Amino acid sequence: MVILTMDQHINPISRILSIRSSLSWRIESIRNRYRQSPPASNSIPRTSFPSACKSDLLNSMSRTLFVTTRNYRSINLNPTDYSVTDTTTMDQTIRVAVAVYVFNKHGQTILGRRKGSLGAGTWGHPGGHLEFNESFEDCAAREVLEETGLEVTDIRFLTAINNANMEGGKHYVTIFVGCRLVDEDAEPVVKEPEKCVCWEWVTWDDMRATIERQREAERLGKMEEYEGRVLFKPILNLLQQRVEFDPLEIYQSVERC
Repeated sequence: MVILTMDQHINPISRILSIRSSLSWRIESIRNRYRQSPPASNSIPRTSFPSACKSDLLNSMSRTLFVTTRNYRSINLNPTDYSVTDTTTMDQTIRVAVAVYVFNKHGQTILGRRKGSLGAGTWGHPGGHLEFNESFEDCAAREVLEETGLEVTDIRFLTAINNANMEGGKHYVTIFVGCRLVDEDAEPVVKEPEKCVCWEWVTWDDMRATIERQREAERLGKMEEYEGRVLFKPILNLLQQRVEFDPLEIYQSVERC
């Protein structure tokens, strides 16, 4: 344990970095001093680090680690005890999410109003995080069943987009897949009420029209007056990054994953 006396308003992590820099300089200075001094014995090479040097170094470290300022207090320098707000410490994990276009026999797909999570209040597709060692197909089937109670089949990759600067500074890569119902007459059920308010069937033309209205409201700064569906950000990014995207058309033209 290292005990440091310091002002309570000084960020301890910043102080540690300063100490590390100071110690590096002192160590190199002491090494150079002993390299330049004549060796006490021919048996000790000029580049060695004799015990006297070690003593000097320890004293130097002690002086450096004992930092005093106007208000004195002792703290245990355990970095996990401190909350550091510097942007370099932000979570830089890039997550992978799978969003699913579930098509019924009319070519409609499901949208749900999100609740209690990222994008709460917006409308998005069934889906979720890709788990370790899980395929896109398995993730899509699992998430749709967990969220809607629907069994799906013939799952096909449609496209992928990059979603940086999401809510809370999160960064996602979103995989979009399409699939069809095992039972063509089945209806979605809210299986996770803490995550979703309701499910509705919509066409892609409906969604494109909604996207255009939402973009216009955002451009004019009138989102507070906007009364239509507010779509989840990855859906907006999808049309921005894949301008000609049409999920049903792509689904019908590609082979199964």
